[in-house]
Amino acid sequence: MNNLEQFVAAIDRSHQPLSKSIAASIEEGGERLKVLAEDILEHYKRLANDDMAVLAKSFATMVLQYNRLQYKYEVTGKYVSQNYDDVREAVYDNTDEMTDMMFGLVCSQFGWPNHFRLWCFFEDNFLAKLSNIKQVLEIAPGHGYFGLNLLRRFPEARLTGIDISSTSVDMSRRIAVEFKESAAEYHLQDARHLTDEYQHAVDAIICGELLEHVPHPEEIFSSVGKALRPGGLAYVTAAITAAAPDHIYEFETPEQVIAMAEGEGFSIVDQICEGTKPLTSKAKGPPRTLSMILTKR
Repeated sequence: MNNLEQFVAAIDRSHQPLSKSIAASIEEGGERLKVLAEDILEHYKRLANDDMAVLAKSFATMVLQYNRLQYKYEVTGKYVSQNYDDVREAVYDNTDEMTDMMFGLVCSQFGWPNHFRLWCFFEDNFLAKLSNIKQVLEIAPGHGYFGLNLLRRFPEARLTGIDISSTSVDMSRRIAVEFKESAAEYHLQDARHLTDEYQHAVDAIICGELLEHVPHPEEIFSSVGKALRPGGLAYVTAAITAAAPDHIYEFETPEQVIAMAEGEGFSIVDQICEGTKPLTSKAKGPPRTLSMILTKR
């Protein structure tokens, strides 16, 4: 069996209720999704001691946890997590919790149809717009897969990743080794407080799944604007009415995110919003993610 078949078999054995949705995702995504899944699983299973069941369990655990939190959010109208410091202690500084979440999220790139479509947007719209890039900043790389794929496309570039989670920094470093990628380095740093060395220092920025994790997302936009050179492009995402253990800032509409970006001096080059159906009739809106390509005005 190939890697994807092993992953599906592990889901079938231990998390059978998810089998139907995984099969539907594979059918919808076709050959391109299968290629993506093979690449992800081939590399990340090595970080899981070559045990595909570990990746399957992490993905299944994340799906069930997110669904429980989404249901509670739709009923109450509030995210469960409200305090950044509490989330940092419970999630980002918790090695086991963070490892499971990162394994789950990287598998969601092929396991969730909406995340697969966002991945295609990243490749087809963001990476395709880049040229002659030398320095790249990845803010909150998490599992590291997005930035490393940029380096595949642009082998002459160098990438610096910064994250507040030592687990994420470690995972990104380890997966870079698996990719045999020496042009990437990762450091512990809070993206809300970039040092002056980043002033207009990079040609491209990746900042995925971060805005909703901080109490003041404007600070992230400010850091992106500080680091980006004139004419540079940034890939930035935001979760909207979508609950997770570490989501604390609630965006209710894509327009709210776009207004914030424009208020911080960005122009929207391109965008896509993908999501799923709400779980209840009380939902403010469907859980979805807005992905934007930004440039400074």
